[in-house]
Amino acid sequence: MRALSRASLAAAVFLVLLLQPPLAFRSSAADLVTIRIASSPADGIVPVLYAEQTGAFAKAGLDVSTIKMSGGAVVAGVLGGSIDVGKSSVVAIILAHAKGIPFQIVAPSAVYDPKTPDAVLGVKSDSPFRSAKDLSGQAIAVSTLGDISEVAIRSWFDQNGMDVRSAQLVEISISATAPAVEQGRVQAGVLIKPFITDAVDSGKERVLAPVYGAIAPRFLESVYYGNRAYLDANRSSILAFKRVLEQSSRYVNVHLVETSGLLADFVGLDPQRAKTVSRIVTANTLDARDVQPVIDAMVRTHMLDKPFDAREIIWR
Repeated sequence: MRALSRASLAAAVFLVLLLQPPLAFRSSAADLVTIRIASSPADGIVPVLYAEQTGAFAKAGLDVSTIKMSGGAVVAGVLGGSIDVGKSSVVAIILAHAKGIPFQIVAPSAVYDPKTPDAVLGVKSDSPFRSAKDLSGQAIAVSTLGDISEVAIRSWFDQNGMDVRSAQLVEISISATAPAVEQGRVQAGVLIKPFITDAVDSGKERVLAPVYGAIAPRFLESVYYGNRAYLDANRSSILAFKRVLEQSSRYVNVHLVETSGLLADFVGLDPQRAKTVSRIVTANTLDARDVQPVIDAMVRTHMLDKPFDAREIIWR
């Protein structure tokens, strides 16, 4: 028998771990519980894609399908019921809660770590802009107005003694932000992994500031969530989803090259380039203490009227 490659052996061990404790075998696709997931084209979705590819979800009795959408469309899909679980900026769930919408977080995705920042404020390499003050009156791109990038920009301006209203925030998709900066359609833009590497390594742009760090040293950037009524009605399936996702996240965090093809396909990167770009860090466990800093930053920057305990939006 031909010896298994290291990658194949690791994948096999991964599947064995996912089956502890043992679950009843599902004999056909008709027996699987469907979960429809939607996400914007970002790196954090890779653990879900990996669990789909390896059959880990199917082994846990789940038929998981992942759809690519913009952040706003994901929220609308979960709200309307066409999407069961969404992956969005944690800000969307915070704002929904403030409006009485019963979204609950079921699992973490990208976590901000200052050692490996997932997002930066980029400008053209020959740009004269060096500070928040220099950007007064200028156009700054964020992927979605009212999301985590806007919280970061507002926090950064505030820390530098500037009013964010002195600048113009423009909504441009994640993949289109770097070209918009390079073409001069905006003077700065929030670059998110994996697009930071391409923009900076090409010499076309430089990092003006690691703006996400203005929110807090550590916080959850994006999360998986659903309507509380759906989550409660499908408790066993959602718990299985959480368990598989946690194991998959641990695996992907230490097998970035092996999973780069999934990133390339979903985000639209060249496969060879996807092997070398800087990748995000995915949290393995959900902790309200990683959500609270975002709530507090939104209050400081007047995106939220009053604070609340992050545990109120964690599904138990």
